[in-house]
Amino acid sequence: MGEGRTHHLKEHGLRVVRFTNEEVERNVVMVLEEIRNALTKN
Repeated sequence: MGEGRTHHLKEHGLRVVRFTNEEVERNVVMVLEEIRNALTKN
């Protein structure tokens, strides 16, 4: 799901990080850590 949007965003130099609603609801700390990791990657 969302592969077309992901491809389009990546073509424009953006990085995409996706989470399911369940992941956000059950483990928001993990989600935030993953976002932080994605932002600090080169």
